[in-house]
Amino acid sequence: MKICIFAKTTVAHFLGGMQVHAHLLAKALEKTGHNVTIITTAHPQGKEIEKENNITIHYLSNTSSGIYSSSWWKESNQFFIHLQKQTDFDVVISEEFSAKSICGTLKKMKIPLIVFNHGFAPEHIVNEWKEITNVISFIKYFIIKIPEILFYLLLYDLPALHHASIIAPVSNRIAQFMQKFYLLPKENFFVFYNWVNIDKFKYDSQTKQIARKQFNIDKNKFIFLMTSVISKQKGLHIGVKAFAKYFSKDTNAIMWVVGNGPYLQKLKELVNKLNLEEKVRFSSSQNYDIMPMVYASADCFVLPTLRLEGLPYTLIEALSSGLPIITTSSGGNIEAVGDAGIIVKPGNIDELANAMKNIYQSAKLREQYSKTARERAEKLFSEETGSESLKQLIEKSGSVN
Repeated sequence: MKICIFAKTTVAHFLGGMQVHAHLLAKALEKTGHNVTIITTAHPQGKEIEKENNITIHYLSNTSSGIYSSSWWKESNQFFIHLQKQTDFDVVISEEFSAKSICGTLKKMKIPLIVFNHGFAPEHIVNEWKEITNVISFIKYFIIKIPEILFYLLLYDLPALHHASIIAPVSNRIAQFMQKFYLLPKENFFVFYNWVNIDKFKYDSQTKQIARKQFNIDKNKFIFLMTSVISKQKGLHIGVKAFAKYFSKDTNAIMWVVGNGPYLQKLKELVNKLNLEEKVRFSSSQNYDIMPMVYASADCFVLPTLRLEGLPYTLIEALSSGLPIITTSSGGNIEAVGDAGIIVKPGNIDELANAMKNIYQSAKLREQYSKTARERAEKLFSEETGSESLKQLIEKSGSVN
């Protein structure tokens, strides 16, 4: 089949959950024999097109890179109509409401629309509240953020969902909220867990040695890894404070923070304030193909997020790497981790610190969580499981229209 994916951003823009999802989705569709076209916003370095085997990515140069704008809605609609005359697409897939501008066009052409949802839009109001750091951000929250969220919810998100042939939330939790609050029929939903190629994520001692040599990490150190987009709502500052509680004087434990984002500088300032400069290591976001070795370097993965998560890829990647996990009960984290780690209350420094201490002190506990993590990844989040779900999803889309 010929499949078109609309995505506001890709891994070329930055590395986050939705960007990884679009990347892996295209790869999985191509692997199962489909021709894939991605339409996205302008490339940060000005590229207009990339092609790899049967995947073609079009970066619309007249749009603003990485954001929704009037130019995106206009250009993406016009470009799709132009491509459709040449390609005759069978299915369109939208990351969130990226394809809203062509809903009317798809209806006329009787082309099925699949919308992937990575979160429940009204929860963004809660998540953005957790980004407030000062009086200015407090004022902006009420004057800009809330109106913006409601604007996109009412004019873009809901219309796209009501036009969709199939709605594919990444967790059961999101599906339940959407059905209840958006009054959407249950039969329109197809819960589709995020997935990874778990064979790329190794958790044996030999891979760990190679990874640590690659990143110049002492083989005898105990590494707590935190990797995400570095925003306040991701709670990495809570992770640093919890680490400081028990490990500031421990010469064997290191915290490794991997990522970029608007809260990075404040996080570094916190590290300096707590005199942890020699204990907390920072690295910029890595190419996605490098990330398996980042996880392989670690002994424990920590995601102290405050936001209401969808189904974080970082947790799935950590599970696939056989890492003991410590995360919060926020959003879809429990659905992702299950019994493969320790769940703590969001923002509770003492709980998080105690969990880190327990993992650090007990080799038996680490071994137990490591085994359970890998087994859970193989059962729920493998490429094989994702491919089977994708096959069912595409088949269902063909029977809708």
